[in-house]
Amino acid sequence: MADITNTTGPFLRIAALCEQAIEAKDGRLSIINIIDQVTNTATGPAPPDEMPPFLLQMKAVVALKAGQARGRFAVKLQPEDPSGSILPAVDIPVQFVGQPDAGTNVILDFALQVEHEGLYWVDAFLVAAGSERLLSRMPLRVIYQPQKTLPQGLPPGSAPT
Repeated sequence: MADITNTTGPFLRIAALCEQAIEAKDGRLSIINIIDQVTNTATGPAPPDEMPPFLLQMKAVVALKAGQARGRFAVKLQPEDPSGSILPAVDIPVQFVGQPDAGTNVILDFALQVEHEGLYWVDAFLVAAGSERLLSRMPLRVIYQPQKTLPQGLPPGSAPT
């Protein structure tokens, strides 16, 4: 593993949560529909007051440029829920060789078990030699909107008896 205290790289280029990310063969990156807010709805005659848990599936993208960094590192994605509880992390190995403007794009299928509405954070860390450096914090606001519907067969404006 390489030295993480090196302030000459690697450098963060992009950190985002999105619906889709495509990396071309030449390394060009397309990020589609950046996600920083999700609205979850429940509909019915009596939707729950509290948001039911759900699984949110998306992509996490972290793009780095080497600078003077060389060697093996890891990118760690660490979610945190609205209460501040730390959720299970994911580590992705990366390696830097070559020119300072060379880099790596980490594109990961990322699933988050959403238990509460509020502000989640996904922290991106660079990990090497047993230490971590925070690269970025990606916010994700979850909003719950219960939507009450009328029972079948009642005309609009009618109240059930």
